[in-house]
Amino acid sequence: VSCVHPISHEEVILMPKVGLVGPYSPAMKEAFYDSLPQDYEAVEVTATDDYKNLADVDYIINRTLPIDETLLSICPKLKFIAKYAVGFDNIDVAAAAQRNIPVTNCKGFNSDSVAELTVALMIDSCRNLYPMYLGLREDNWMQDKFVNTSLTLRGQTVGIIGLGSVGSRVAKLLNAFGSKVVYYDVVRRSEQEENELNVSFLELNDLLAVSDIVTLHCPGSAKNEHLINRETLALMKPTAILINCSRGSVVDEEALYEALSARKLDRAALDVFETEPPVGSELLALPNVIASPHVGGTTRGLGAGMIRLCMQFILDFAGHKPIPVQNVVNYTILNDPAILEVME
Repeated sequence: VSCVHPISHEEVILMPKVGLVGPYSPAMKEAFYDSLPQDYEAVEVTATDDYKNLADVDYIINRTLPIDETLLSICPKLKFIAKYAVGFDNIDVAAAAQRNIPVTNCKGFNSDSVAELTVALMIDSCRNLYPMYLGLREDNWMQDKFVNTSLTLRGQTVGIIGLGSVGSRVAKLLNAFGSKVVYYDVVRRSEQEENELNVSFLELNDLLAVSDIVTLHCPGSAKNEHLINRETLALMKPTAILINCSRGSVVDEEALYEALSARKLDRAALDVFETEPPVGSELLALPNVIASPHVGGTTRGLGAGMIRLCMQFILDFAGHKPIPVQNVVNYTILNDPAILEVME
């Protein structure tokens, strides 16, 4: 008599499960569900209080909520985390690596968007557009008021801190304006790359001292926390402009407020803040500050595209297909990097 082992109901319906973690717009969600295979399930979590619902997920797409050891410990099946963004400072990538969980980001996907906003903020700051607009709203025709403080990008020395995908695009745009571009990065580019981008390398302190405009494009890592502080601000020209489209944690906002208030720094343009949203921020009350609500990487269609990219990384991982190594942020510290295929 032959016996057939019965298949349990659980085994029949068990499907890979993806946790969609964080707030997403309707368009982003539509793109997510359009790219989710029919044999996959989804779990939406919009608050940390609901993390218990992620206990049996295989994959996570994360936007802004924190992912740390506490969450990882309740997700024994978790195999892969795709970050919907370039920055990944809200994810404990080392803790994920200890569990051999790759973490990817969308590096390069929104670089043009961020770079263009960076240059827009430079132009706005250089030409005093916002204070003139406020004047016009009050019927104040300030045609001559800002003549002596209005600048062109041509001829300005612009210091780029962080010459990654965004910083490189900013450099190319600034070349078209006729700026002199210098940069600092923990990894110096090759002579060929520097020539192609028409940039010169300087150590950080030297860059701060010579730059008319300093623009930040470095990760919001623990190493970069308050990279711009009282000491580094003191190295900058009192006529200089600071642009931050990277992460709020890179700048000590208290020190920046002091420098701007005392006119030890002329102006600042910010797309990011230490606390977001920056409710009650003293910086926003200053006349020499312009700001936007962390929109550098958000332009029409880009959000949906990033969701699709995150889902593609998950499917590539599940199907043992290669993922660009530049997008695997903890590849070098995984317990077993052979767990995934990568390509240069």
